[in-house]
Amino acid sequence: MSPVFKDTTKQKQYIKDYFDEYSNQYHQDHYVKKRPPSIYPVLAVRFDYMKAMLSDFPIGGKVIDIGCGTGEMLGVFREKKFHAYGLDYSFKMLKALSGEITRHTVSLVNGEIEALPFKDEQFDGVVCAGVIEYLNEDHAALKEIARILKRGGCAIISLSNRLSPARVFEPLAHSVIGHNIKAKIKRRLLKKQTLLYPPFRTHRPSQFDREARHSGLIRTGHNFFHFSLVPWPFNKLLPRFYMSTGLKMERSSQGKLGFLGRGYIGKYKKQ
Repeated sequence: MSPVFKDTTKQKQYIKDYFDEYSNQYHQDHYVKKRPPSIYPVLAVRFDYMKAMLSDFPIGGKVIDIGCGTGEMLGVFREKKFHAYGLDYSFKMLKALSGEITRHTVSLVNGEIEALPFKDEQFDGVVCAGVIEYLNEDHAALKEIARILKRGGCAIISLSNRLSPARVFEPLAHSVIGHNIKAKIKRRLLKKQTLLYPPFRTHRPSQFDREARHSGLIRTGHNFFHFSLVPWPFNKLLPRFYMSTGLKMERSSQGKLGFLGRGYIGKYKKQ
């Protein structure tokens, strides 16, 4: 975990630049391309958990994916006959949406989560994956999600879990190596996707749930995901063991060992 830039404008610009640059290969890399057996399918696992949570969205409801990227969840919205909206901060990610999705009724918006361009209580459901951790703080985003949700509506939000033992060495490793140094090395070695993975925050799930409650969002369910018995970056030394044991541990997603997961998904109901 590389700490977010204190300058919010710089942080937002870096996020936009990164996903703009990655837009043409994002869908292929995470949802289409066959991965080596040593690479953990993090986004695919998260996607499956969030997809299962959609059962709380009303049939034919008006729903939005905030941070929709290249539209994977929008495809599920279409299959389930939702009145679907997709919002992303990266205009190029929206342009990369597959033609199969855009040929159907999906409303796309280029915007940011802290200032959503929608009326109060407009949506029955909200999905927000891989967004909150890139922000400098949570309050504004939670307030906006609660504002656009109808009473009784459902929000599904993912985070990076700070309490996972697998993350214990991340702050030290990133501070020692340094974000700028890593960026220079990567630019020299690669001809494409030259920006480093964006700086992001980790969360204590229980603390985030309390913040959500203060915004009127009450947690009704959860899943942890992306398990590892070996802390990063040592998991890179045993990649096959890391992935095989991690995928088996996904069975503990809602159990007592759930806290071991590096990721967290909360499901919330607006009061």
